[in-house]
Amino acid sequence: LRRNGKTLSQLRGALEFGSGLTRGSDWLAHHTDQLTIADVCLPHLLLTQERMKRCMPINVHLVHLTNYWYKEALPTVDLLYSIISLQDTTPNIIAPALGLCLSKVAIGGLALVRAPTHHKHYELMLPEERGIMELHTIPQWKIFELLENNGFNLITVQEEKNYGTQNIVFHTFLAHRRR
Repeated sequence: LRRNGKTLSQLRGALEFGSGLTRGSDWLAHHTDQLTIADVCLPHLLLTQERMKRCMPINVHLVHLTNYWYKEALPTVDLLYSIISLQDTTPNIIAPALGLCLSKVAIGGLALVRAPTHHKHYELMLPEERGIMELHTIPQWKIFELLENNGFNLITVQEEKNYGTQNIVFHTFLAHRRR
């Protein structure tokens, strides 16, 4: 944020895509006047709602993304923060949802997205064929495409050594919305 002339106190809203453990919500909620948490997975949102009630009595707007073309469901924000949920849902669902979230970043705003981009043994299986929760990937090229289509300039791409394994690679993308 500092590199781009912003501070947390200047944020006019933040969107956390992927409720997950809501670790980002804890600090985002204290630095922005409007925090929205969106997810495609309703059970994750319900767990988030319960955690927020117990741990942090803050005003957070939760949005279940069921229709990716309903742009009015999400506010325009200065920061999109997504570091946990892109691995839990198949790419054909996550890519349009991420595209919607990126479209809600204001001009001059930033997007911070972490995603698994490669899995050596990845196979997309139908839910009824899986015995365990599958870690999905979204390739780098698709994230680059979504950023470009939504008017972002890429600032940095960083491989996350602490999250990956020899078979799974995670990357963090930081981008600035130019148009």
